[in-house]
Amino acid sequence: MVRLPKIGDIATVTKLAGFEYTNYIHYKNSGDIIMIRGLNCKGTRLVLDDIYWIDKETSDMLPRSQLHKGDVLMTYVGTVGEIALIDEDNKYHLAPNVAKITINDDKNNSATFLAHLLYYMRERIVNDMQSSALSMSKIRDIEIGLPSKEKQFEFERFVDSLADTRNKAEQELSALTNQRNKFIDKEIE
Repeated sequence: MVRLPKIGDIATVTKLAGFEYTNYIHYKNSGDIIMIRGLNCKGTRLVLDDIYWIDKETSDMLPRSQLHKGDVLMTYVGTVGEIALIDEDNKYHLAPNVAKITINDDKNNSATFLAHLLYYMRERIVNDMQSSALSMSKIRDIEIGLPSKEKQFEFERFVDSLADTRNKAEQELSALTNQRNKFIDKEIE
């Protein structure tokens, strides 16, 4: 029988330690670095409509939980298995209850592919849980079927093209909405 690779075989998995949160993290309503909490992870995207901040100095004191482009996030307490993919460097920091999965060799494995794979595996992951939370070792032990690096990066290009199309459609919708609102405002006057 062929053994499937595990997340821990291709990535480093970590979290914000409890003492780090207690001793150093003090949420603010504005600041330099956005704290990514479980509610900010949905599908495979960041949802940033309810955020807290910390200052850059605090983030710099806790480099293990800083987030970088290509990090995959997975909620492990509460609503387990929500996924997000970090899209920028020097903008985000890990909050409690969210695991950071960093691909060890990004030349041979795609973080985008892994994020989508985990998203589609969510039901299985949750059903296999023995408790209401996942430990870091349980996340490391999740078996994943990985196609060749060529197929992973082909999928990544496809996802990127969909994101470009979605962004363009959202911009066009926003422009049309603005035109409609201007027309309605003019008619009311």
